[in-house]
Amino acid sequence: MPERQIGTTKESPITFVELPPTSGGRLDGQRAEDVYSKLRLPPRAIPLLHPIVEQAGYKDVVSIAPQYNPESKLTDGDWKRIVSSDVLALSSISRTITQTEELAREYKRLNPRGLVIVGGFHASSLPEECLKWADIVVRGEGEQTLSELMTALKDNGFPKGVKGVSYKRGDEVVHEPSREGLSEEQLANLPSPIYSEAVQKGKRTNTEFTSRGCPFGCNYCLVPTFYGNYFRRKPNEVIIAQLKALPQGSTFIIDDNLAGKPRETTELLGLMKEEGLNRNSYTIQVRAQAGLIKDLPEHLSQAGIQWATVGIESLTDETLKQIGKKTTSAQNKEGVRSLRERLRVHGMFMIGLDGDTPESVRETLEWAKYNVDTAQFFAPAPLPGTEFAQQMEDQGRVLSKEYYLYDGQNVLLRPLHFSPYQLQQTIINMYKEFYSFKLFGDRVGKAFFGAFISRKTSAGQAWDHLKYDLLIRTYARWFAIRSFINDPQTQRHLTNLKAWS
Repeated sequence: MPERQIGTTKESPITFVELPPTSGGRLDGQRAEDVYSKLRLPPRAIPLLHPIVEQAGYKDVVSIAPQYNPESKLTDGDWKRIVSSDVLALSSISRTITQTEELAREYKRLNPRGLVIVGGFHASSLPEECLKWADIVVRGEGEQTLSELMTALKDNGFPKGVKGVSYKRGDEVVHEPSREGLSEEQLANLPSPIYSEAVQKGKRTNTEFTSRGCPFGCNYCLVPTFYGNYFRRKPNEVIIAQLKALPQGSTFIIDDNLAGKPRETTELLGLMKEEGLNRNSYTIQVRAQAGLIKDLPEHLSQAGIQWATVGIESLTDETLKQIGKKTTSAQNKEGVRSLRERLRVHGMFMIGLDGDTPESVRETLEWAKYNVDTAQFFAPAPLPGTEFAQQMEDQGRVLSKEYYLYDGQNVLLRPLHFSPYQLQQTIINMYKEFYSFKLFGDRVGKAFFGAFISRKTSAGQAWDHLKYDLLIRTYARWFAIRSFINDPQTQRHLTNLKAWS
């Protein structure tokens, strides 16, 4: 960052932008077609940070989420606002960092005196890389850091002394000391998120979070490094009030592990039932072991939880140990079985880890076909900032640093027991087989009706479940899988994988 006073005032226009994934990572590229884009979940970061800047005294704050625009692109009005802003604040993951950089460079070209601030998982992991085009990087949780940063810019014109930021002083990169994650009291006192009119109209699902951090430390995961290797949770009365304030409809509770504190979670679920919040439907993320907590699946169901998203990763104990997953295959299977007695389970598997062979992958698919309702088969991704990524880098196994490919769908590492191209085709074929109509027929006869009987499900509910499964299967096969395979980005990557193989 130049050694100059930024000179922001309370009237300075501040604009937040969180860009959607695009094919090829281009700012003007077509929206990436996958399960995430189809869900149309609202941005996670900028709605929380927008009110923080207003609380810091700034009066002209606007948030832009292009995913809800026509073709998911910035409009002429968006560009006019961005270019006229004194500060452009960007949030990005690795998958969207390429187009985020492109936007920042174009903004600086059109407004050389403007200030670019960037935060999020990628920037926090690789601040020096991002400081090639940004003025300030906010590392880790951004609420308190951004509040102090904006106050410092308004009062002093410089970020010196603000914990959790990185910036340039001449040619020197300055990393101010890291900041601790927000305490439970601070989480409870965060202001309500602010969503733009476009987001409010376009989002199909509400989002809410009740906790941050994770004590488990899986080596492929960014959560412990970004949010901290410890768990914090909002008080139940705050969570209930926030859930009540949401619009009617489905809600995705985005915690990485809703059941991180089982006793408090059970109390929360009881309150949700008492308050009538179970009239809505909820999707959660939990570890498989949540199913082993006494009566928790029943409490989840009674609170309106319909879907549990579970990171199973592998059915091989040695592989689970290698990636730092503090669980066993037997615990995963039993936990999923217990959860699925009351909920639908979305299982997530990492395919191509060092313990995987063609035979073990086939066993994983066969188990998934009859034990989870929906599935994702991820290629292991060397996400910057993780221990796993550093291991792969040290071993010379990272095939690509085209970050727009870092979506879990593309093979990015040289596996031990497959060629890169073979692994990519294996994952594609796993999706095709899991979501096949033949499997639908098998599940009707072999799994569904048995589950319905054990759950004492009515014929009408059973039929609704079957219709829903058929709808998901049709969508996955004819739209999601086909869109991925036919995407020019996928075709280019497949060509490269052949060459690397």
